[in-house]
Amino acid sequence: MMPLDAQTPIVRPSAPSIETVYIVPSSHWDFSFIRTPEDEQAAMKPHLDSVLAACARDTGFRWTIESVWQLEAWLERTPDQAKVREMKERIASGQIEVSASWGSMHTEFQGTEELNRLDDEGKRLAGELGLNGDMAMENDVPGFSLRLPQVLARSGVRYLVNGSNTFVGGGTSISPRVAPFFWASPDGSRVLTWTTRGGNGGYTEGLTDYYLDPQALDPYSHTPFYPKEWKGLSDDEIMERGVRKLLAHYTDAGYQGRTIAVLFMHDGIGPEYEEELLQDVRRWNSQGRLPHLRVATPHEYFHSFTDQELAAIPTYTGDWSGLWSESKTNSPAMSADARYIQEAFPIAEEAASLARWNGSSQAYPENALHQTLINLMRYDEHNGAGNGGWPKVLTEAEVNRSNLEYATYVRSARTNAEQVLDQFLPDLVTTRTDRTSKRYVTVSNLRSWPQTDLVHVDVPPGSFTVRDSVSNEVVPTQRERPDVLSFLAKDVPALGYKTYTLERSNSDGGKTTLDSMGHAENERYAIDVNETTGTILRILDKKTSQDLFAEHIPEVTRSGGNGTPTTMVKIVHQKGSVEDSITVLRSDSWWPKTVISLPRGMDEIRVEEVLDRAQMPEVAHGENSERYTIRFPFTVGNDVQKWIDDGIGFYPMPQKSLPGARLDGVVPRFVIALAQTGTKVSQTLLFAQQESFFLTSAKQNGDIKVLALIKGDTGETKDHGVVTFKTFEPGYPTQYSFHFRISNELGAFDPVAAYQFGRSEIVPLQARLLPAHTAPKTMWGSYLSISDRNVVMDDLRLQDAGCTKCYLLRLQEIAGKETTTSVSTPGRAFTAVQTDITGTSAQHPVDLSRVHLSPYETLTLQVRATQ
Repeated sequence: MMPLDAQTPIVRPSAPSIETVYIVPSSHWDFSFIRTPEDEQAAMKPHLDSVLAACARDTGFRWTIESVWQLEAWLERTPDQAKVREMKERIASGQIEVSASWGSMHTEFQGTEELNRLDDEGKRLAGELGLNGDMAMENDVPGFSLRLPQVLARSGVRYLVNGSNTFVGGGTSISPRVAPFFWASPDGSRVLTWTTRGGNGGYTEGLTDYYLDPQALDPYSHTPFYPKEWKGLSDDEIMERGVRKLLAHYTDAGYQGRTIAVLFMHDGIGPEYEEELLQDVRRWNSQGRLPHLRVATPHEYFHSFTDQELAAIPTYTGDWSGLWSESKTNSPAMSADARYIQEAFPIAEEAASLARWNGSSQAYPENALHQTLINLMRYDEHNGAGNGGWPKVLTEAEVNRSNLEYATYVRSARTNAEQVLDQFLPDLVTTRTDRTSKRYVTVSNLRSWPQTDLVHVDVPPGSFTVRDSVSNEVVPTQRERPDVLSFLAKDVPALGYKTYTLERSNSDGGKTTLDSMGHAENERYAIDVNETTGTILRILDKKTSQDLFAEHIPEVTRSGGNGTPTTMVKIVHQKGSVEDSITVLRSDSWWPKTVISLPRGMDEIRVEEVLDRAQMPEVAHGENSERYTIRFPFTVGNDVQKWIDDGIGFYPMPQKSLPGARLDGVVPRFVIALAQTGTKVSQTLLFAQQESFFLTSAKQNGDIKVLALIKGDTGETKDHGVVTFKTFEPGYPTQYSFHFRISNELGAFDPVAAYQFGRSEIVPLQARLLPAHTAPKTMWGSYLSISDRNVVMDDLRLQDAGCTKCYLLRLQEIAGKETTTSVSTPGRAFTAVQTDITGTSAQHPVDLSRVHLSPYETLTLQVRATQ
């Protein structure tokens, strides 16, 4: 069935009135909300023990474990194998269903490979506990990246359940008129999606909106959920009114199906809520009331549809990210680390795997890499951030401990990823003894496309000439510091390396000049800065004679004060053979520095903005949090198409957004492209961000506003009332650096070039000075290459520690083109089998010389070395 356009009206055949309401009980657990992350995991032991006890008391009891992390936390604390067998039996009987998803995630914030692993832990537990694995539940979060259906479907998931909390907007307006609906990714993968939404949480609807258990009490206020004016009514009357409200919610929207479902959940509740519900439901049904109420699992609801009904359900393709990841700007340093890890951990896996291909004897760091992913998931879960806590929920000590635990997860994950990279990079290049006085620098490229970029290498004292060992050309150099030499490494092979020779020189190579001039340029761009105020007067594209900025900027503003600070300014202009840069220094300012760099030999502009939280005004309790925004008002015409980097390519905004989706912001993976087609010359302005991620929507086509920080300083604790916290990011510095890259590409929008542009700086080319008297056996090489530029490698990892020749290779088509590509592994032979995205279900053999990918397909292959 072809996906419907977001605005296509739906015509459905007439159907009988609603006959059955499926009530799905569960409990919602943020990874931290009512407890710290570690305490929340510990709470899973008594919670799921009580669920098992309820199953034993009543065979009609049904329960859905919302997230895999909850079951994993219980298993870690359950040494009693009889209890584990009991859990397995209840799952097999259908009394308990387990979501395949690790947690309720900020999917628009997650890294591409991280999201690809969303169901890996669930698949592992499927083998241990017999999980069905065909249903995923994502609650509280009011929307998701359009990547999600492909990840779920290629993991064996057929059904998605979502309760959207819309207290700040979000969700999709498709439901309740169409419920469920098929939601598809651009590759055509789809999942049958049941979503409900509401300002009380969405997932809480059975309790908070429809009062299906009149005796239930709010776990926070300990008062009934139904309206106060209903006090004195019988339980049957309250339940009758609630059910009628539920039916009206659907029928008034035009729903015509015979069944509906309702989530019966709240934060951290136990099975006693359902045990009361079962009594109410049985009394309702015994009295012959309609519709029939049935306490069920999602599996039972989805399997109630006939083949004819399923064939009539429409399919939608589009993004509906709820944009709750905005909350992660409360802790921008932790979020910056998370974004680095999202790219670094799969690259660390690739480095370890390629090193083993190259004969490394080091053990594959499976445990370290797995823990890196789990710690990243913990932060990227929908409550992951440093903050002051929800009012009156945590104590002051718990707020501080929660923030420390999140900071520890992220710092530990970054350390692990960096250590693996450092450990295996030397093994990527086979070396030989060299008796000359030459020193060699190897530049490794762990991306699946050739790269050209600046590299920085630690060198001994003295003057040096750098020579390209392949072309034998002398390469311009620049001294960043006395012990660091920079140069432009050109055309470093994909998933390979290139060598440069470091030769002693009598010339003072790499020297830079310093002055206070407000002008800098490279071959493509020129910048002029006001030497008194530090304001950018213009950034000129010399090829098009176009000023890229519509106003004198960039500017950084705070929402709660005087906007951009006025302060003493110092200009430092540094000119060298590798790049020309201007640094604007502002004394005693929360915006202390701006650096604008123009690398030579590259058609791009680099901007660094530094903010200092310690210099920012304190935000008093009761005041709105202050939003610090970095603004880039680009000069573009009226006829502009925005293309959003979603990790698997680009989608047009707002055309590929589901009905009702939030459009007041966007979270590109790295790049937003502004394609101009109405001008005399077609061109696309590329804007890439590294540490920041949230862009607020602007009325002007080219006005990009980066939300760098939401600053609050207080929290209302349940023991000490309002507390001003010293920090929400324990152990992190108060200064934040935000890096951006800008390029004005001539011609039609090229998604491949845009994709590559956004990723080169996150984990850059790796330059390493070899020890003295050591040289590479060959001056350049590539371990794996892909023939088509629109196909990239997302990941390469050892699949099984017990099989040193077995790997998972993940490919991604990024341009929306059906492609047959060739994967080459020089000097090595591999057999390949296509598998599901988790690597657990082999499908059919694949010839690596002819690998077929559909548009935007994520393809996972099991590859095994045969020699």
